[in-house]
Amino acid sequence: MLGPAWAVLVSTVPSFGGEDPLAPTASARWHHQELTAEAARTVGWSVNAAAELAFHSVAIDWYLYNPVWCLAGGPARIRAALAGRRQLRALHFDDLTSIAQIRHMWRRYTRGTLAGLLWAARANDVSAARNIVGVSLHAMQDFYSHSNWIDDPARRQRTWLTWEGAREDLPLYTGSYEESAHLGINCHGEIGLTRAAFHRLPRWFAAARRGAIFGTAQPAGQQSRRSGPPSGLRHRPPLGINLDSRWQAQIGARRRELADLDGDQAFTLARSLALRESIAWLRIIDDEMNAQPGNARFWAQVCGESVAAPRHDWPRPFEELGRLPFTFLSAGHYPPPSHEREGEWFLRVTLTTSAGTAAGTRPNIRVRVDDAPACDQAQAEEGSATFGNRFSGGGTRVLCLGPFDRLPRSIELVKVSSDLAAAKAGHATWRALRSAAVLAGIVSGARRRSKIGPPALPAVVWSPRQLMALSDERCSPFRVALDDPRHARWQLEGRLWRVSRTQRGGRAFSAYEISLQRLTSDPVWTPRRAAARKKPTLLAVAVNHATGRIQQWRSKALDEAPPGSGHTFDHLFTFDEVPDLTGYLTLALLLLPGNKSDPDQALADFARRVGDPKPGLGQAPRRAVNPAIDGRWQLIKIQIDAFTRGDRARLVPLLDADCHRWRRAGAAVRFTLTPADPLVLGSTIAHVD
Repeated sequence: MLGPAWAVLVSTVPSFGGEDPLAPTASARWHHQELTAEAARTVGWSVNAAAELAFHSVAIDWYLYNPVWCLAGGPARIRAALAGRRQLRALHFDDLTSIAQIRHMWRRYTRGTLAGLLWAARANDVSAARNIVGVSLHAMQDFYSHSNWIDDPARRQRTWLTWEGAREDLPLYTGSYEESAHLGINCHGEIGLTRAAFHRLPRWFAAARRGAIFGTAQPAGQQSRRSGPPSGLRHRPPLGINLDSRWQAQIGARRRELADLDGDQAFTLARSLALRESIAWLRIIDDEMNAQPGNARFWAQVCGESVAAPRHDWPRPFEELGRLPFTFLSAGHYPPPSHEREGEWFLRVTLTTSAGTAAGTRPNIRVRVDDAPACDQAQAEEGSATFGNRFSGGGTRVLCLGPFDRLPRSIELVKVSSDLAAAKAGHATWRALRSAAVLAGIVSGARRRSKIGPPALPAVVWSPRQLMALSDERCSPFRVALDDPRHARWQLEGRLWRVSRTQRGGRAFSAYEISLQRLTSDPVWTPRRAAARKKPTLLAVAVNHATGRIQQWRSKALDEAPPGSGHTFDHLFTFDEVPDLTGYLTLALLLLPGNKSDPDQALADFARRVGDPKPGLGQAPRRAVNPAIDGRWQLIKIQIDAFTRGDRARLVPLLDADCHRWRRAGAAVRFTLTPADPLVLGSTIAHVD
């Protein structure tokens, strides 16, 4: 039992939150909590309201990466962690490799916050409003520890919201975390457990069970400086750029190659910018909400003492599956495409099932919007078009559908038919697998591992500064060391050069070509005879981060070559429209073992943007063994709102209908969507893009 338990614990340590995540929670330093509480008090929030807001800003990490927190909350919290994993994963400013993607995410977070506040104000839901604002602050604070914003001294006195220049010309990116590191620009970095953690985790779990996780944030001045990981924790390769704590910043500063800042200075700078940004954002929200009398009255409750929820109720917006307010910010594909359309519409569909006997349903529900299949973010990643196991008797569930190019006009719900005999066998299997699946789902959400190769794969990244330094007349040679799984040592030689220069819209662009020329074996090392008979294959993937275009190529199986000799290639990767000020190029390489049967499939996997696109194990068994338990479903109420996060935040009520009818297997119900007068916010934030 020790081996499997150890493997689980190593992969599920909290990834971010404090200087010592394994300390008793009441005394731990949760940076998001401290930053948010300090910012809220600075702009006039009451003590209790600021404390609840601070909880929402830090709890995102607990639901995503902290199985101790999830298990301490029982089945309801575990279900919420699994159901919201993909949405919460999109709220950290990770895995963004172009300024276009970063601008899109700032628009999502700012307009999504305002759209969510319009919804919360209409429902007079104060705790939902605090959840929305706290989640937005988490994302904005992460920006300064996860991105390369502080790397340029010219940006260190400004934040994104107060930047006065043209943001589209900033060469920004964020570290790779959930996605394949070898296709990014730089890694975020991870932490893991050592054996010393076994002596500390029981105290952590006991504190979580007591509710001590809600410990009051302490002033930053009380934090101790730490040069290495605390007892029980360690850095896991590949090392990254994050500045999430003082001890992680020691590595992050070196990975960023900061000549004028050490780890403590880099952390302090990132923290100060995060605090300034939090204060600025709260003041912007304050101005927006106070501009309209109805919203102003609601906002006064959010910031004040008139509505103070008990601490044991603070997690409810994360765990009540009929609310999930943070989906206003997380809706949409993540990472976003490099050229995401502005002003896309999303539907927030709230379905309420009767509490009567056998009113719920286990079969899947298929949704069609304007006569076309519709899905949410989780389904898009799974390649599914149905919603399964989400409609228990007396429960309310929220589905966030989209994006849509225009405001939808109709929606149809279809209860998928099923076989009752198969259902009985499937239900028995499901009951046997449920406990293992729930735990495995949390573990899979915390692993954050690429499917391909070892943690650190050979890759070359050219920054805008390096590309601009290239001469038009001369090529730039490069050499990459490769160690293939046969334990042989190789070096790939290639060349990069600029092909042309263009001007468009007042911006400078260049075209480049990368030539893969020669793969040579190490002249001072001879591979083992048995290994040499397995012919490897070279896989190469090139990424233009400005456009998001990925090119891939593989060699034929490589014959054995004498030491010092090699193989000659003649392949060109061509990159068009690379912006001079912001364009990054990446070349990722992998030597595939000769015993792999399908190199084409291996190349396709190697070129995937998402490292682990499969559904969590807590959800997959349900779909596999769940035809149906019942033949009917009693839907009693449906509410639908549309929202968009374009130049302004808009919320449009579309439907609020009582149903009170049974839906038999295979039956469909159709609703016409009639837009009401839109609710609008965002007149003062056009400058933040």
